[in-house]
Amino acid sequence: MTNREKAFQELGKYLYKAYRTHTGDLGIIILAESLEEAQSKALTYYGYKEEDRELVYRGVPLITVYKLGSTKDPQIYND
Repeated sequence: MTNREKAFQELGKYLYKAYRTHTGDLGIIILAESLEEAQSKALTYYGYKEEDRELVYRGVPLITVYKLGSTKDPQIYND
C-alpha cells in the first residue's frame, strides 16, 4: 500500500454521514473521532443545540448519523 493509500485509509476512520431522517434531504459528511462527536456536529449543522440531543436522537431520530464503511479501495466508502 502506498503512503497516499495509507493516508486515505487513515482519514476514512473518521468519516460519518448525517441527514435529516424525515425530509429526504441530501446528507452531509462529517469528520469526527466518535459517533458522539459526529452527532454533536450534526446537531449544530441542522440548527439544534446540544441540550436538544435527547429530543433529536431518541426513538425514531430527527437526524440519522452513522459511520461510513470502508471497502477494499481506501478511496471508496460505503454509504
